[in-house]
Amino acid sequence: MQMNDDVTGEETDDEAPARGESLPIGFERALDATDTIVWEADLDATDIEHIGPVERVTGLSSTGFSDFVDLSSRLVHPDDRSTVVREVERLLDGEAETVDSEFRTNPENGTVRWLRTQASVEQRDGRLTVVGLSTDITPLKEREARLEEFAGIVSHDLRNPLSVATARLELAREAHDSEHLAQAQQALDRMEQLIQNLLTLARTDGDPGNRTPVSLPSVVHAAWESVDTAEASLVVDTDRTVEANRTRLQQLFENLVRNAVEHNPTAESDGLTVRVGPLDGGFFVEDNGVGIPPDRREELFTPTGSEFTGLGLRIVQRVVEAHGWTIEAAESDDGGARFEIRGVEFH
Repeated sequence: MQMNDDVTGEETDDEAPARGESLPIGFERALDATDTIVWEADLDATDIEHIGPVERVTGLSSTGFSDFVDLSSRLVHPDDRSTVVREVERLLDGEAETVDSEFRTNPENGTVRWLRTQASVEQRDGRLTVVGLSTDITPLKEREARLEEFAGIVSHDLRNPLSVATARLELAREAHDSEHLAQAQQALDRMEQLIQNLLTLARTDGDPGNRTPVSLPSVVHAAWESVDTAEASLVVDTDRTVEANRTRLQQLFENLVRNAVEHNPTAESDGLTVRVGPLDGGFFVEDNGVGIPPDRREELFTPTGSEFTGLGLRIVQRVVEAHGWTIEAAESDDGGARFEIRGVEFH
């Protein structure tokens, strides 16, 4: 039996919409619901085509700019124009294949917003074209400002009375020899470390920063020297070099070493050994201490306040995620804790 097109829902060639015409319309509608503008600038014709919520994001009407040169003066905050111009020049001169710049919008257009623009240059039929994305990141910048304010409060308003208490405690220990004062000093030292961890978390974003070849033995030994390791010993069984941000990688090792020392009573004797070694696609940090119960390993990187969790391991997780790596807790051959980091790029 022959079926009718109306019944089957199929369209004839004459009725079907052109794919090349329907996609941009649907794409534009989708972008209108976001905070991102897709744009394309033909530098030879000095005009710009754009899709997305231009007026809502930039404060300019959708027809408010057509010239690429005019765009900077009308869109970008006066204090940020030199930076934007420099980035564009690097792109056009071939010094960079892509640019990624953040700037504020011109206050003459209304409320000042923060935009992140990512762009690259293409050659099309002999014509120079810049293709880019511009995204409103104002909420992110506002959160960063609140975190920085919080970090300032933690750094100043908490550290000042802590310094006073530490100084008074030192005077008291000179006058009186008491185990209670020693325990009080330990508590103040712990508070100082917690404050430092809070500051690190508040000021650490998802960008690891500049990555360079880093010698694992070098950064591990540097981390070891910066942490109170009591009587514990260190063994480094790898000479690999990784692609990483050295400062952030040292933070990772410092916190894993500190975690091993703080959670193992044998660190006060010569019984604790921390070992760093190679893995297929990564490295591990382990100890021969008391270990971590299997049912506690899932919660390790959540600061719930349990015996095996804390801000230090949250910092470790931040560093790992920022580099695009993965981390997993396991048991060492000696029954202690073992942390396996994978997805690492070696040199």
